Amino acid sequence: MWHRFAHMQNALVREGDTVKNDQQLGTIGTGNGAFSAHLHYDIFREKPKSWTSYVYGMTKEQVKALYEDPTALNLIVFPKFHHYGWEYLDRIVSGGKVGYHPGNDLNGPGAGNADLGLPFFSPCDGKIVYCYAGSGRNGGWGKLVCLEELTTPVPCLHCPTHCPK
Repeated sequence: MWHRFAHMQNALVREGDTVKNDQQLGTIGTGNGAFSAHLHYDIFREKPKSWTSYVYGMTKEQVKALYEDPTALNLIVFPKFHHYGWEYLDRIVSGGKVGYHPGNDLNGPGAGNADLGLPFFSPCDGKIVYCYAGSGRNGGWGKLVCLEELTTPVPCLHCPTHCPK
């Protein structure tokens, strides 16, 4: 599987790096000013043709077939996780386009940019296969890291009872 982390403030890894489970990958950002601070986290079931693809125009069933539910890994990826923005398979509408959210938007305690700069971590051993560390919004993604999973992640032991729904 391939894990995508987006809207970062800073990446601490580069394309080609090998990372370990629980290694810090970066800090939470605003998608270079596109959003309030949060971490977008999703998991592709198969390697995508584009790391910046999105789900507008897809049915819920199509999104579910392409993306794994990342919820069990929320507290590994972002131990300060407190509440969601968009959740996995939430219906989204933007500018007349409709789709279903492919992952979770993770927020820490507080509102707005209270979680700006907080660290997030790898849920597994893996290899960084794509990084965008530029200053542009990159199609709304901002700074972005994609990780190819080399070991199966261990789900958070507290989920689903601890992680809010």
